[in-house]
Amino acid sequence: FALLKSYIDEYYTAIQICAGIFVIIVGAFIFFKNPVPQIRKNRSGRTNLWQDFVSMFGFTLANFVVIIPYILAFFAMFGVGTASESRDVASMLTSLLMIGGFFCGACAWWTMLTLVISLFRRRFRPRHLLTINHIAGIIVGLLGIYTILSTFIHTTNAIH
Repeated sequence: FALLKSYIDEYYTAIQICAGIFVIIVGAFIFFKNPVPQIRKNRSGRTNLWQDFVSMFGFTLANFVVIIPYILAFFAMFGVGTASESRDVASMLTSLLMIGGFFCGACAWWTMLTLVISLFRRRFRPRHLLTINHIAGIIVGLLGIYTILSTFIHTTNAIH
């Protein structure tokens, strides 16, 4: 963990800028996404809850680069993997349990989210989904811009 954290600390600015650009691209993709083909596919019964879960979980794993710093910060906050206990069996077990907890929590969250979406998916009309896509795309894009700007502000303040 210490080696990974040192690399993240060393390349923090580049990682944040790349993540911000990626988030902006995702926001633009969401904004311009046409929901009608997916609605037709759903109404014809060609999808199921398991496919929804797998696609959403895959989306979560695609955000792994963004999630790693939060996991490392969580580990640092609780002292997992510190030099004094890095070779201790209990420390390794704690680390594995925390990683398992993150994984199980992500699975539970996305299962609940896809279940709720599956229950209400037929109530959404194409116009509603298009509006949701536009709003979500704008919000996600703004978060990407915020990430990039906050990185430059943080870097500028660190220099002075």
